[in-house]
Amino acid sequence: MSGQLIDLWGTDEPCDFFCPACGAILLGPSGYAKNPCKHLAFYWINEVGTLDHLSPVLKDVLDMDWPKPYDEEFLALLPDRTLVFMFSATPPNAFTVVAAVTFPKRE
Repeated sequence: MSGQLIDLWGTDEPCDFFCPACGAILLGPSGYAKNPCKHLAFYWINEVGTLDHLSPVLKDVLDMDWPKPYDEEFLALLPDRTLVFMFSATPPNAFTVVAAVTFPKRE
């Protein structure tokens, strides 16, 4: 098992982000989707520091209070089909938002 990190450094402000598996919106102007699609593995926002909307598949594997859900140790716990998207901005609007998507198994 091992997820892959895609670091989108340099975002000046929060942007729209759509699920690459189905096209549903995951992040938008008002924050993250309250009823996300089934592909969302989790959200993480540095100001909060806990995993949110953790998928049922990952609840048995992950601790909700993981300090950096984008380091190698964390990624090693994720299924191979998981992409972790990290959006970061520089000051004065410094923030880090992580949204992870797990693609369905191919039949």
